[in-house]
Amino acid sequence: LTDVKLRTMDEAGLLRRLVRTAPAAAGEAEAFAQRAFETYRDARSGALPIDAPSLWIAMQTDRVFRIPALRLAEQQLGQTPRVHVYRFDWASPALGGALGACHGIELPFVFGTLHDPRAAQLVGSGPDAERLAVQVQNAWLAFARSGDPGWPQYDTAKRPTRRLGHASSLEWDPQGIERAFW
Repeated sequence: LTDVKLRTMDEAGLLRRLVRTAPAAAGEAEAFAQRAFETYRDARSGALPIDAPSLWIAMQTDRVFRIPALRLAEQQLGQTPRVHVYRFDWASPALGGALGACHGIELPFVFGTLHDPRAAQLVGSGPDAERLAVQVQNAWLAFARSGDPGWPQYDTAKRPTRRLGHASSLEWDPQGIERAFW
């Protein structure tokens, strides 16, 4: 949002950013950047946005949030098979939708604080929000009671993931090509 250059970034700008943030060893950053760009572009060559700003946001979301969470889930599988993964996809209406499904947006749904004016600015309101709040609270309560939130346990073969948002669903390895890149 405060990154003015992001709005007008082209493919060359995206590649430069990827080189600067690449986790690859010295001398391999350019190759990493090119592979990342091609992987995300090709994986999204359908209904998902493929412009440079959208690709950058998707890559950074995966790098900072999704991939570490999935790695943690995979490590937990070594301790117990009772691992469940969800992905919260409710997009914030704040700032004209620019925040998307930002970090922490699920908290008002979990704790039933949708009507707090500060939360309402971030998450919005209406029947869909209320429905999702009930769904999320029921899943968290079920998990606290029994260890089962109501969807299949995570495994590295099928990677069942509960997507929670305007249209909740159970998905098998969502964005699997992008996940496999990391």
